[in-house]
Amino acid sequence: MTVSIVIVGAGFCGTMTATWLLSDQTVKPLSIALVDDSYSVSRGIAYRSDEEGWLLNAPARALSVERDNGNGFVDYCRLRGRPAEPDDFLPRAWYGDYLAHLLKQAVENPGKHQFCQHDGYAVALKPVEGGQTEVHLHTGVVISADHVVLATGHSDGRRSITVAATGGASLDQRFLANPWDAVKLRTVPDDSHFFMCGSGLTALDVVCALHRRSEKLRFTLMSRRGLLPQHHCQSPPRLQPEARRSLLDQLTAGPRHCTTVVRKVIAEHCARGGDWREVIDSLRPAVPQIWSNWSEADRRAFVRHIAPYWDTHRHRQPASTAALVASLRMSGRLSLIGGRIETISAHGDGLLLAIRPRAATGSRVVHASYFVNCTGVGMAPAHRATASDTEPHGDCIHRPIAHACDSLFDQLRRDGIAKFDWAGLCVDESYRVVRVNSCTNPSLFYIGPALRRRFWEATAVPELLLHIERMTEIITRQVSAY
Repeated sequence: MTVSIVIVGAGFCGTMTATWLLSDQTVKPLSIALVDDSYSVSRGIAYRSDEEGWLLNAPARALSVERDNGNGFVDYCRLRGRPAEPDDFLPRAWYGDYLAHLLKQAVENPGKHQFCQHDGYAVALKPVEGGQTEVHLHTGVVISADHVVLATGHSDGRRSITVAATGGASLDQRFLANPWDAVKLRTVPDDSHFFMCGSGLTALDVVCALHRRSEKLRFTLMSRRGLLPQHHCQSPPRLQPEARRSLLDQLTAGPRHCTTVVRKVIAEHCARGGDWREVIDSLRPAVPQIWSNWSEADRRAFVRHIAPYWDTHRHRQPASTAALVASLRMSGRLSLIGGRIETISAHGDGLLLAIRPRAATGSRVVHASYFVNCTGVGMAPAHRATASDTEPHGDCIHRPIAHACDSLFDQLRRDGIAKFDWAGLCVDESYRVVRVNSCTNPSLFYIGPALRRRFWEATAVPELLLHIERMTEIITRQVSAY
């Protein structure tokens, strides 16, 4: 008996799910279908651009995915004549090539399994008699599946922004909704002034890409708090086991208490010559347990008040990017503002933005050539964003998706197949999607960044790999029971 599995989405999570399932020859024969547009396979949003100025936000040593080779990514690059060291921050496109290579190897050696790829995107899931699910694609193709894995991942960043705006078509021409559109970014005049809504890693990507084009460009970055990501340092070790155990033993209460404890431990550790990054990185494996111990009120408080500060320390920029940003700020070509946008209007050959800086009583005006939506990637949430939500967190964890899977999640919500709350998509501890009636879908799984609602840490490669491994083990156990 062959068991059919449809994986919707072929970015990092979809690619690795397919690769690991194909590589497991201990289970019953599987028929695996991978659904996504061909341009996104193994690359998604993160790794599809050929812009070499867009670097990975982690060193190469942390990004290998083979179970038997912790240096796999570096080895892959070297075999292809690309200079790579374990501590290097390499171009993102190289990582997409690496993932595509691993999938190709698995597809060419499937053993008893079968594999096919469908170029398109899913618009609906329909349960049918016998426990199967029909996956409907926008092309009209319908695929029957015993199990479905939603691996839709991030959107392309076109997060909706609601703000008073005037100017019609003139304004639209100056509004860059997709910050990763390298082709469009290359066509702007060399003396342009970019106003970026957001000051996180997305905004820094755009700054790096544009700076490579022209040293005349100017940038204004604005987010609610005016925070920039911290930067990596060279290979920081983690805390010693005893120190880590002592830290975790103290993290028994709510987010305010935990924040106080972490700050205290960081201060003590740095006083002994350590680095704060060692403390933050040592916490990563324990974050899901800490998150699960908190009440809903605790989680809301963390998301609203603390998460932006945690994320700027947890999700760091390469040191080379930090050096560029510091240089641009010193030269006056880059400014950083904490605040919110009040109005945007077309003005001559550019834009006029009225903004209210943080803690200010009045507004100020900024003239810019282009507005770039750098509010970051979206997930699959329950709420729509506003212009004031210019950092990763407002009152909710996840942002609205604004791409092909919009219609799919709308259908899942409308038909009661998937439940959403203030924090986003609901899944259980086994990665199964929860229905509106709070029962789980036994054959519908989710893997990807929206797991943040349940585990918090679910956006970086090491954590996602762990989740993929656990989910595929659950699926193969379920397959064995057929």
